[in-house]
Amino acid sequence: MWATTHLYFIDPMIPENKNIHFPLWQYLNQRLFCPHTTVIVNPLRFARFYNIDLLKRCWDKEFDPNGKFRN
Repeated sequence: MWATTHLYFIDPMIPENKNIHFPLWQYLNQRLFCPHTTVIVNPLRFARFYNIDLLKRCWDKEFDPNGKFRN
């Protein structure tokens, strides 16, 4: 019998949770010819700016004690 040895290399750049949540729909629906917005072609850069913008929008929401959010 041959003894098999399996070596598993752990890459620190690959997260343990492989469910990547990328805002694909928002990335594909960028306004291309709008003079007021900038199109971001790099997906990683877009995801970073999208997450920052999402955090700002969530921070700006007001909470009602009845459990409802208001803008």
